[in-house]
Amino acid sequence: MKRKGVSLPIDMLVILAIAVIILIAVVAVFMGVWNPFANNQQLRVNFNNACQVLVNTGCSGDPSPALCTAAKGVVLEADDVEPCGDAAEKQKVRVGCGCPLTAPK
Repeated sequence: MKRKGVSLPIDMLVILAIAVIILIAVVAVFMGVWNPFANNQQLRVNFNNACQVLVNTGCSGDPSPALCTAAKGVVLEADDVEPCGDAAEKQKVRVGCGCPLTAPK
């Protein structure tokens, strides 16, 4: 007597496995367990908080070292060794904070 079982083609098993992996990833994103955008959001929050000091002073003066560090990965290159090292980078930070192109005198 020959037993008969359910036979699934290999293609169907592969598709089912991929669907399960995608479903787990979607659930993880919505539950906050895994969020590929969390790092960018945190960088932006840190930058916005550091901008408050510059904005509260009327956008006068150079950006502080803390603000320049927080600007890495937001308005400056993430691998910048010396953030705000030149006038162009300082201007990028000011504009990123919402200051006018030329600081008031």
